[in-house]
Order: sequence, then structure tokens, then C-alpha cells
Amino acid sequence: MTGISALLVGVASPRPHTPPLRGVDADLDGWRTRLVRMGVPQDRIERIGPAGTTRGQVLAALDALAQRVAASPEGQGLLVLAGHGGATTGGLLACADGDLRTEQVRERLDAYLPGRGITAFVDLCATAGEEPDPCALRACDLVLAAASPGQVAEELAVEGQWQGAFTWAVHRVLDRWAGLGPHGALVPISPQVLHRQASLLLQGLGFAQRPTLVGPDARRIAPLAGDSVLVTAPLPAQVTRQISPETDSMVYKIQTLQGADLGRLVVTGSSFQPTGDYIASREYWEVLPTSAFKLVPTTESLPGTAPNKVYTQFAFDPSGGTSSYTLSAGTGQTLFKLTVGTDEVGYLMRTNGTPVGLAWYMTTDPITAYFPTPSGGLAFGPVTGSVTIDAQRKIST
Repeated sequence: MTGISALLVGVASPRPHTPPLRGVDADLDGWRTRLVRMGVPQDRIERIGPAGTTRGQVLAALDALAQRVAASPEGQGLLVLAGHGGATTGGLLACADGDLRTEQVRERLDAYLPGRGITAFVDLCATAGEEPDPCALRACDLVLAAASPGQVAEELAVEGQWQGAFTWAVHRVLDRWAGLGPHGALVPISPQVLHRQASLLLQGLGFAQRPTLVGPDARRIAPLAGDSVLVTAPLPAQVTRQISPETDSMVYKIQTLQGADLGRLVVTGSSFQPTGDYIASREYWEVLPTSAFKLVPTTESLPGTAPNKVYTQFAFDPSGGTSSYTLSAGTGQTLFKLTVGTDEVGYLMRTNGTPVGLAWYMTTDPITAYFPTPSGGLAFGPVTGSVTIDAQRKIST
């Protein structure tokens, strides 16, 4: 999701006489989790609410979002609104000090992003008969709304956790889409497909609301999150357990070669049962070093909060190809040689940028299910120049 900045706004109980919505907090948490998984940096995700949210807070945050997006030609803006719809004509979101009006949102966007559309997810449960048009932003904006004008967007409870029904459906589709690619790669999904799949899910569960999609045709069919966050595999990918031993999960210390702690890496296996922010077959890095480091296995439990740099595991099997492939360090790419003691076991290519891409290459003989990680650690040393491998065996440097 290169260049995306996001603003998550929630209002659970804007007025004393309005029944509080129980799922707004979980809606915002869920969006943050999924955006981070897709590669959006934490510092480009702003959250407001759900308690005591005012119009002034939202407008100031919207100004900041638009300015961040405008600062880069590649910038993209994503706005999430969760809560009660406005109770007055032209009201979009009910805030603690009155309605945030659609006209105000348009004015803010036009001031900084004239002609440059943002993407908005609008899950607003308005009082019957007072439903604003949730799609009434600018012609250049793409809006996915929880319900058609005049309908009430509902909430649902799944395993005791309340959420907006539309938000829940969108998150389920995004979670499923993330596992459809080769070895868990993130497959680009268009707003049009996301809208259709979420709508079918809600319809199948008997919800009366009908989500709507409004925006330019070209943006409806373009990838919502840009291209896959993973580096394209240069050779057929078959080995999918490269640094995790045959356990459901493992926590590693990320250390300098001298033993100073830099952070933690959590690796989950294919049989891992999702819990909290963690799902199966993922790597969760607290830091991604650019200089020499090592991974040291621990017996620690999973951290309560998942590290914020998330990648799908994949590595390569020598039986999958015969042609040579050259890995080159240089601008935008850092190449590490992986060693255990003095023995080379593989390579890691770190493609810099936003998001960072990781590609693992195994050169052990015979190939193994995962890289060895002795108590002393698996060492990563930067490589300058190029390395050529043939069917996963290093043949020249």
C-alpha cells in the first residue's frame, strides 16, 4: 500500500438520547490491524474516537490527512467513518458537538486535493428517516458505504465482539483475500470486488442493508491497495517454512552480532490458530535491520501486541527450477548472506521502500524445511555486489 495515509474516525455515542453503538471501537481497531498488515506504517494511521469526538477534531485531522497525501504525487488517502449518521439535512457524521457536514468534508478535500480523489469506507448507523447520503462526497472520490440512502446500517456480535456489520464483512473479505495468493501472498483486490463480496456475505446472513459503491469507473476496478506487498518470486516457491521450526509459533530475538537486543521477530506456522493480531504463516518483525544482525530462538510467549512489520513467509526449493538467478545488492535493495557458524545456508533479499519486501533463498544441501537456528543464532551479513544461484545452489559471487 505504497503512499497510503489513513484517518480512522469513530463516534459511539454523540448525543445523550442516542443509544451508543457497541462496535465502533472494534471497527477502528480492526481497520488499524489490517492496514498495518498490508504495509501501511503506524505513523501514517491516525485514529480519533470513539468517545467525545468533535467536529473540530475531525476537520483538523482531515486537513492533516489531505496535506500528507498532497505532499507526494504517489500519495493516497483513506478515510474511515464509523458511528451514527448526521441527524440534520446534509449531516454526514454525528459528533459530540453536532453534525459533521458533507459540505465541510468536500471543502477540506478541495482545499488540498483538488481533483485528487480519496477512498472512504462509511459505516454509519443513522436514525431511521434521517439517513444522509453516505456517498455524497466529490465526483473524484471512491466511497464504499454500509447501506443505501434511507437504510439503517446494523451491528452484529461475533463470538461476543460487536462490530458494524458492513465493517465486519469488509474485514472478512480482506482477511480471506490475503490468503489467496501463492504461499499467502497478498492478492490485489479492487473496490468493485470487495463491495460485491462483502454485499454477498451480508445478504447471506440475512441483513437488509445493501452496501453501495460510488466513484470513477477506473478507480472501481483498480487494486485497492496497490500491487502485492510481496516481492514477486523469481523461481517457483515450494518451501514455505524457512525460519520457523516445526512448531505453531516461535519468538526470536533480533540482535546485533555482539548480542545487543534490537527487537523481536514472531513467526507463525501454517497450523497456527489465529489469536489477537496474529494469523498463520506470517513473520512479524519489530525492526528490519539494514546492517549485520542475528536471530536467536527463545522460549518467550507471543507478545500481546503483534510487531508492526508483517510479511508472508515464502522460500524456494531447488527442484522447482533449473535456470540461474542473480541477486544484486544496490539502490533500494539490501542482500544478506545467512550463515550458521561458517556454513552458508541461504540469502535474504530486503527490498527497501514502503512497504519493505522480503524474499528468502535457501542454499542448504540437502534442502531443508526451514533454516537452522542454533542457540547461538542465525547470522545475517550484508553482501555487496551480486550473487548468482542455480537451482538454489550458490555458484558464483
